[in-house]
Amino acid sequence: MTFRVAAAPLLLIAGAASAQVAAPPPPAKVAPDAGMPALPAWDKPALKGAWNDTKRTPEARAKALVAAMTRDEKHTLVFGYFGTDFLISRYTAPKEALAGSAGYVPAIPRLGIPAQYQTDAGVGVATQGGAKVKRERTALPSGIAIAASWDRDAAYAGGAM
Repeated sequence: MTFRVAAAPLLLIAGAASAQVAAPPPPAKVAPDAGMPALPAWDKPALKGAWNDTKRTPEARAKALVAAMTRDEKHTLVFGYFGTDFLISRYTAPKEALAGSAGYVPAIPRLGIPAQYQTDAGVGVATQGGAKVKRERTALPSGIAIAASWDRDAAYAGGAM
């Protein structure tokens, strides 16, 4: 049994190398906004404060914004939710989350902070496996490949994306 399990990947690789394998069909096209939740309707305009003053330094603006937040609002920004249902754990994503996203952080309307819909992947941006709507992916070089290139500009460009 151990031999068969260990040998199986080698046999698959050898078989793929010796035979023509049909490429999988391309993913179905999905409109860019398909499945996107509507932004929350804010019943009141956001507060104006020192964090809105573009003449202040970013550090001063951030400090003012954090000072204006309640403890629960701060907790909201550092906690977040997984954006896709996970049946094994009996987890249901919040209805506001984008189906297939890696994460969702609720908005703080009173301060003008929008909701965050997050993505992640080891080598690019991907849809989570349990998502009903599959989106096209953006493939990026792996971290080890970028590091091996010693190309700081390429690393920066990938990170800025």
